[in-house]
Amino acid sequence: MLCLSHRHSIARDDDDFFGIGHQDRRVVCFTDPAGLTAASSELETAQRLRAPVVVVVFGGAEPVRLAQGFGLPAFAADSEASFAQALGRALGRPGPALIAVVG
Repeated sequence: MLCLSHRHSIARDDDDFFGIGHQDRRVVCFTDPAGLTAASSELETAQRLRAPVVVVVFGGAEPVRLAQGFGLPAFAADSEASFAQALGRALGRPGPALIAVVG
């Protein structure tokens, strides 16, 4: 999983990076369905801790159902416009969210 933040350049699998102790940071992570599956239990942790992370998954709508199963808001985007809208909604709310890029 690759993650970006406005206060860090790039990090990989760094617990502190995910904003656990830094609720003022918004973190955006990019992954594929296999990466999400490998880290799926972390969705529950992100929801429980209200971690300010947005996970963007490239490929298929199945990640939306997985995230919703953990109580996370999840959005599917099938165009540049719908991705921009989903990203705005995800970044504009507290806690974690997931965006699945489909198509």
